Amino acid sequence: MQQLLSGIDDCLSKKNWVGALFIAISLPDICGATEDKIKGNGARYKDWFNRYLKPRYNADNMYDYLSLTSPAMLLYMPEEIKQSLRTQIPVVSFSADDCWSLRNACLHEGVDETKLRKFKITIPAQENLHTHMNVFNGILQLDVIDLCNDIAAGVRKWLFDMQEEPEVMEKIKKMMTIDSLIFDGFIDYKAAK
Repeated sequence: MQQLLSGIDDCLSKKNWVGALFIAISLPDICGATEDKIKGNGARYKDWFNRYLKPRYNADNMYDYLSLTSPAMLLYMPEEIKQSLRTQIPVVSFSADDCWSLRNACLHEGVDETKLRKFKITIPAQENLHTHMNVFNGILQLDVIDLCNDIAAGVRKWLFDMQEEPEVMEKIKKMMTIDSLIFDGFIDYKAAK
């Protein structure tokens, strides 16, 4: 799993946005399959999203959303406004269904549009212009760095949560890796170059 998380970081540092995105949107599948709590990859994917990304992307109310994304904003806010925020649904959301649809559209068709919604994956904008989780002309904009980093953070939290699950940890140990050693270490391609 660490190789995949490092792959996201490496892709982002090299501005390989598509590589980072494809790894990131695959990870909820891998985590869900490793846990194997629910049958069917769509159901597993959405379950994982709801446990690890929902508060950030599809919060139940504005107070919960701001508590996670802008906690300093709430520090000196009057209590009556905080109560009001608890009854307001966020204007912009990205649900488990949306993420699953985006994953399918990107990985299987190479597009960012689904039958239900159009997405625009953006690169980092100018310094004071934030394009993550914005809707413009009905299109949900997602900053590729923010999305990838949020998914990676969710996976790190999931790994922490799974430490006490021996079956899951055993499956993680058996995950595919790409290695420079072949024939049980007899040849090391890194050293041979």
